[in-house]
Amino acid sequence: MSFVITSIRPENVVQVSDTRTSDFRTQLPIAETMPKTLVFNGRHTHFLLGWVGVASTPFGHNTTEWLFRTLIETNARELTTEQIAECLARTATERFAYLSTPDKHKHTTFTMAGWEKDEPFVCIVSNFLTVCNSVSPNIDVRHHIPSVSESVTVAPRFTATIQNFRNIEEGHYLVHVMGDFDPNTLKPHFGELENLLKQRAPSAEISEMCRLTALMAAEHRPQTIGKNLIVAEMDNAGHPTCTLCPSDAEVKEGCGPPYIGLDECLTQVRTNLITGEIKAKRAIIGERVRAEN
Repeated sequence: MSFVITSIRPENVVQVSDTRTSDFRTQLPIAETMPKTLVFNGRHTHFLLGWVGVASTPFGHNTTEWLFRTLIETNARELTTEQIAECLARTATERFAYLSTPDKHKHTTFTMAGWEKDEPFVCIVSNFLTVCNSVSPNIDVRHHIPSVSESVTVAPRFTATIQNFRNIEEGHYLVHVMGDFDPNTLKPHFGELENLLKQRAPSAEISEMCRLTALMAAEHRPQTIGKNLIVAEMDNAGHPTCTLCPSDAEVKEGCGPPYIGLDECLTQVRTNLITGEIKAKRAIIGERVRAEN
């Protein structure tokens, strides 16, 4: 299931995710090389997209690569947030219906956090999460934190919900957490993160607290959550930064998040942690998306 924690304020988004894939039946780790975060910078909207759920199947499905291709092939770079959410919900419904994974294991959620027209938003596209207290745009509230409920069963269709901040002020914030974790275990970390957000702490402190929270989640769910982490940030102008945090200090290379922008689209990103050199495959946009080194 993995673990992704996202913090959004009017000035920036921080997202920390692990890279582990595990076997559904045995829960044994398979690999530590699948990024669960994607960086998106389009014509009308920019955001960080994190996801948890089905990672791959024995017959070739890879959610990271599928997501990257889907966003390009649906021309998401030219769409609004609402249009992207609708496309993702539709294509995910079609794709996941044909996966070989048993339905009981298909719980999957995509979360986008970013800005459109300078307004922060959080968008959830899921086949098992439901936003319970969505607020009408006509209601005058400072901002709105959605209450989310989980279903044991998987719905036949993915649905999308977008929540926007209202009457934005600098001190507003929202934290969204996905994955296989015990809320009671992480409660002290969530409390500390909330304190930092209330104090309008620097982005570096928010990132570090999110990283420590992810590591604590991994301590209590070692079968499904890894300790190799991706710490991604984006400011409200759409400028991203990414830090790879391997669990082993001797690791020399790590996987980074795919990037989709107006000028280029990069996937299978690998970073040399010693020299900082980055290697990736650049998508060639055409009738069918293909990648070249």
